[in-house]
Amino acid sequence: MRARGLALGALALTIGLSTGVVLAGPSSADEPVLVNSVGTQLPVDDFRAMELDEVRGRLYLAQGAGSELPLVVTDLDGVLQAKVSAVTGASDVVLSDDHHTLLVAADFDHVTAVDADTLVPSATYAAPTGACVYAVEPAGDKIVGAYYNCGIGSGGLLIWSAPGTAPVVYTGGPNYHPIIDAIASGLIVAGDTGYSPVSTYVIDVSGTTPTILSKRDNAGSNLIDYAVSPDGTEVVETVGHQPAIPPGLRHPRRLHRTLHRQPRNDLSRHLHHHLRPPPGHHDLHRPLQRLRKLVPHRHRGDHPYPLTRLAPGR
Repeated sequence: MRARGLALGALALTIGLSTGVVLAGPSSADEPVLVNSVGTQLPVDDFRAMELDEVRGRLYLAQGAGSELPLVVTDLDGVLQAKVSAVTGASDVVLSDDHHTLLVAADFDHVTAVDADTLVPSATYAAPTGACVYAVEPAGDKIVGAYYNCGIGSGGLLIWSAPGTAPVVYTGGPNYHPIIDAIASGLIVAGDTGYSPVSTYVIDVSGTTPTILSKRDNAGSNLIDYAVSPDGTEVVETVGHQPAIPPGLRHPRRLHRTLHRQPRNDLSRHLHHHLRPPPGHHDLHRPLQRLRKLVPHRHRGDHPYPLTRLAPGR
């Protein structure tokens, strides 16, 4: 399961999907352990999103949303391998659950499927006029895009069942500027950024009509991102304001973050019903393991940051 990188200096709420979701105070046991890192400048001009492909030893870098800048492929050290000129103007990039296909939100009007082995486009999922799609997630046998209003009337989600078909336009959950993350069983975790307080939804998109399974209100302020743990039992919600970065401090992930744990409510019960965690899932509560699982699988941003690889030691 993918995870996004945690953003600058923001407060990260850990929503335990099998152990609960009521806010608790910070604990010293929840403090992440900082590890040494090595930085290198990424070969992009306008960084937007990053996806890790461990199978092929690659990073996929989206850049230049709405521009002519191509999708970039590097090795795990950030060394350029390819520029995919057939896919430009990307705002988001993600691997399918079977790791065979890249899904790229591009030019704010479509999602392109790309063969992950050959880097050749294989299908297109077109957005309706006025729905500016900027993020994409695979969810079971569906493709889900998050869009903002550029003429359609509101923001929301687009759910495609197949390429070349019209998506379901869903505004019953987040309907301003949605942030989304997905679980392979066809569930989407979603909430709006751009206003506060945050409401977090779990939405089942596996059927003909999307269904809200649960909703948590007042889940912090100023939503930045979600990340779902690899076993699908925990959501990390990054909220807060991003402070200015002093000159010379080039990478945001070294800034201090506080993790808050939360006990059970309907959100966790629904996900626990759909996703029974494997034995040993409590190991995710160890701070260093969480850091390794959540960083640096996926990161979104508006500016080019150097790639940081985790290294052993303090």
